[in-house]
Amino acid sequence: EKAMHLVITEGTAKTTFKNFPYKDKIFGKTGTAENGKSKEFKGVEDGWFVAYTKGINRDIIVSVCIRYSGTGGGHSAKVAREVLRLWIEQSLQK
Repeated sequence: EKAMHLVITEGTAKTTFKNFPYKDKIFGKTGTAENGKSKEFKGVEDGWFVAYTKGINRDIIVSVCIRYSGTGGGHSAKVAREVLRLWIEQSLQK
């Protein structure tokens, strides 16, 4: 769990969550997956990001994989950040 929190605060998702107000409650992991089957996108990895919250009224797990997007710290983490933001803000209102 500590290592997954470091991904958010100091690791591969640091830039994405830099000014995220709830980053102390987020734990995540970035990743890439080779997709060698596409001739058009050969060499462009699938990016994925998985995260969960801890200490929110209603905790959530989010997994995002975007085909041919490159590293998971990029687009996939940004999509997950927005899902997490909306979920946390709505959970805190209840």
